[in-house]
Amino acid sequence: MVIATEGKETEPRYLEAFFTPRDAQTQVKIVPNPKHESKPKEVLARLNRFFHRDYSKARGDEGWMLIDRDDWPVDELTTVYKEANKAGFQVLMSNPCFELWLYLHLRNHCPFTDRHDCKRNWRISCPTTALTQKEVSP
Repeated sequence: MVIATEGKETEPRYLEAFFTPRDAQTQVKIVPNPKHESKPKEVLARLNRFFHRDYSKARGDEGWMLIDRDDWPVDELTTVYKEANKAGFQVLMSNPCFELWLYLHLRNHCPFTDRHDCKRNWRISCPTTALTQKEVSP
């Protein structure tokens, strides 16, 4: 399973928890994002390049992209979703943002007004985790 994420650090660190031993039937590989290319079409392009270099659907490999709803225009998300499906990739979209998943590990509700509020609450709730290395902005 090959996963391209929008985020450069938070999503890959979270997904590392699901890594399996080398001899396991399912392996998880995170597509590097050194330039922090976070637009949905950039995530798809990175997945496409990386997947076709070393992986194959014929061998049973799967390609996934993990993106946030954020403030991306609906038509852009729709286009990327269609292109990903045409290429045989799956799309996971967190709404409003990935930090909601993190926050819901701690709380059983969602008292946010928008993605910025969600991210701020996550950083306040877990200021010392490896996933929250950025400072909390007021």
